Parts: sequence; C-alpha cells; structure tokens
Amino acid sequence: MRNRKKPSTLSRFIKAIVDAVGSEAERKGAPKKPHNSFARQRGSNYKQRTSKKTCQYWNCNINVRSNHFLCAEHYEDYQEYVIDKCPECGRFKDVGFDVCKDCYSASKKRGADKKSNSPIRREHSKAWEKGDQGIENFFVYILKDDRGEFYPGQTRDLRIRYGYHTDGKVESTAGRKQKLVYYETLSSRQQATLRETELKTLVNKNPFKIRKMIQDFADNHKLITLD
Repeated sequence: MRNRKKPSTLSRFIKAIVDAVGSEAERKGAPKKPHNSFARQRGSNYKQRTSKKTCQYWNCNINVRSNHFLCAEHYEDYQEYVIDKCPECGRFKDVGFDVCKDCYSASKKRGADKKSNSPIRREHSKAWEKGDQGIENFFVYILKDDRGEFYPGQTRDLRIRYGYHTDGKVESTAGRKQKLVYYETLSSRQQATLRETELKTLVNKNPFKIRKMIQDFADNHKLITLD
C-alpha cells in the first residue's frame, strides 16, 4: 500500500485562505436576524413619544406631543382658569362662553333649519268669511316683538286685529309685546292670504329682505297710531 503524500505547508496555507474567504462571503450573504421583542417595543414607545397631534382649543391648529393636550399658550390659559371644556364637543373654549363658537354656530343652524322646515300657519277663520262680504281692502302686516322676531299676518280691520295682538288674544303672539312695523293693502282675502304666506316664508328663509322692506316702509310712510 502506497503512502499518501502529506500536503505541503503552502497547500495548507492556500486552503486556509479559501476557507476564510468562503466563510466571510457566507456571513455577508446571510439574512439579518430580526430585532428581539424588547427592541421592537422600545422603538414603538419612542415613535409614540415623538408623534404629533393638534392642540384641543377649539380653533387652534398648533401641533403638540402625544402626551400633551394643549399648546403652550393655551395650557397657560388653562392653568389660569381662562379656558375650560366645551360641554358639546369636548374641546376647550373661553370660560365666558357656554359653548365654543363652532358648537354655537351649529346650534343656530339647527334652529334655523327646524324653523324653515316648519309648516306655515296662516291666519284664517271660517267666521271671517261672512264679514268679508262687501270689504274692498284687506291688510297684510308685520309685527315685531320685544325679542326682535317678526310675525306677518292679514286682516280686514287692522286696528281691531292689532288690538287682539297687543291684548294677548292671538295664540301665535301671546306673551310678548308687539309693535306694528309694516303693512300693505290688497283687494281680496285670497290675495292677502297668499301675501301673508310669502312674508312668513321670507321671515324664515330671508329675514334680511324683511328688514329691508320694513326700513323702506319706515322711510316712505308714517305708521298709523293704533294704541
């Protein structure tokens, strides 16, 4: 049996280099090990600490840290009891107001929508039909109460009807002081009823036009004294 020749020193050195290069290439090509759960949690906590949100004062858009609820200026107001929470939306507002401005505007809009969608109540009574015979002039009028609200109506006798309003005998206006601010004449009850409906619609949907009518009337006419 032939004895095998032992590898020379040079051969062993070359093999060592090849093995080392192969191990380095294999190490670089291997996928990275995923972070452990502690590292992931630490990164998540850091991201949460550095994330931003908006100041909770009702009209402030300044960004604040996630563990803050107000910007520096409004937080100082909060500490001095100048602002508090709006009971409607939960944002902060000035203590001098019951709700923030956004909630106040929204409540006014809801009230206006409800009012504009309410049915028009016309002044009418079957008992009027007999008395209307032979009448040539009918009145359409507008009253303004002590709260600044307008009430249009129509009648064949403006003095008597106005007296009913001031005496609280008309359900729609009872309990409030009334003032006559506008009137016009028409030739029939039907025309007066249609005009009353138009004015009541304007009161709900375009009160500015009603005010303009009243102002023009005051400029060009002298209101009759009914008291």
